[in-house]
Amino acid sequence: MPCGAVETDHHVCHCSVCRRSTGGPRLAWSVGSVKFIGDEHMSRYKSSDWTERCFCPKCGSSLFYYMT
Repeated sequence: MPCGAVETDHHVCHCSVCRRSTGGPRLAWSVGSVKFIGDEHMSRYKSSDWTERCFCPKCGSSLFYYMT
């Protein structure tokens, strides 16, 4: 465990959905407002009661997940 002197808001998920979508654990950081250029080319799907997964519909690459 870190000593706590430097605070981070991160999470590592090892659930089967994250492992399937990334090939390993998903690393996540909580961020403020983010603007994507080209977001009209992104697709989302509701993968659980609390999250939506975002991906490129053209190539299928996993981009990020969004906590609903």
